[in-house]
Amino acid sequence: MIYCITLKRTIISCPECSSRINIKDYRKCKVIHNMIGSKNTSLILKKRRLVCPNGINLRI
Repeated sequence: MIYCITLKRTIISCPECSSRINIKDYRKCKVIHNMIGSKNTSLILKKRRLVCPNGINLRI
């Protein structure tokens, strides 16, 4: 089984300068997970890469 997971898009502020953060791009990450129904399960996560307008790169 393969599940695809994407975070809901929300407005995020920078922890350093409190300004609004822009989304730089998305990366896909595959994780093996055995806890769902005791079957071989893979989770495909769509992770966001964020960038602060002041030049600080963040991953959330």
